[in-house]
Amino acid sequence: MTSVRDHAAAYLAMRRNLGYKLHKHGRLLMEFIGYLDDHGHRTITIDAATAWATAPASGPPRRVWRLLCLRTCL
Repeated sequence: MTSVRDHAAAYLAMRRNLGYKLHKHGRLLMEFIGYLDDHGHRTITIDAATAWATAPASGPPRRVWRLLCLRTCL
């Protein structure tokens, strides 16, 4: 079975091969995948995405960047 992390890495590789840089978005997407792993999620859900995107952030990335990342990547 392919993990969510493997799918995310393949997605980022495909987009980068098409010419997109995805520096910040790629990092944030993989942080979200780490959040899913840490919380035992095996799939991406709206509840998990909302919880991660709106979690308090002491510094960068701010909530707005998290929301933008999820909107454009998912």
